Amino acid sequence: MTPYRYQQVKSAFRLALDYPPEQREPFLRTHLAHDPDLLTQTLSLLDTDALPTTSLDRPAVGTQFRLRTVSMSYTATRP
Repeated sequence: MTPYRYQQVKSAFRLALDYPPEQREPFLRTHLAHDPDLLTQTLSLLDTDALPTTSLDRPAVGTQFRLRTVSMSYTATRP
């Protein structure tokens, strides 16, 4: 897929997300009727986006995790 084509798919995908899930495919079929390949690629992306998430999609560390930093100070000495 060329960068230009990727931008077209991404743009159509984002437009479809503005609609409720049940209206996305009909919108795309109307909007992309002139380009069946773009329609197929965009619908595929929507299908992938609708898949349930897995444990790999969530952070490995719980939300209670806090990054702790140690404050370090030093004194520069001259020789």
